Amino acid sequence: MVILEKKMWLGNLPLSEQYPGLYYIVHRKHDIVANIMSTTPLNISFPRALLGNKLVARHDLVAKIANITLNDQIDSFRWLQTKN
Repeated sequence: MVILEKKMWLGNLPLSEQYPGLYYIVHRKHDIVANIMSTTPLNISFPRALLGNKLVARHDLVAKIANITLNDQIDSFRWLQTKN
């Protein structure tokens, strides 16, 4: 179970930090990835129509996750290399 606001599952930051404008207005902030990706279009709703930068951000997010397939396998962790 991956909660969108807290876990890094797509990139090096949680989606709440990658798309703060969308996260701020989304109805279900604590939903899990499997629930959101269970339908087409994505099972995500906003209190009003998205315009301008927020609409562009939503299209960018959908493009990033469009080809991701979730499965029931155990998650694996990979360490990021740093210069420390």
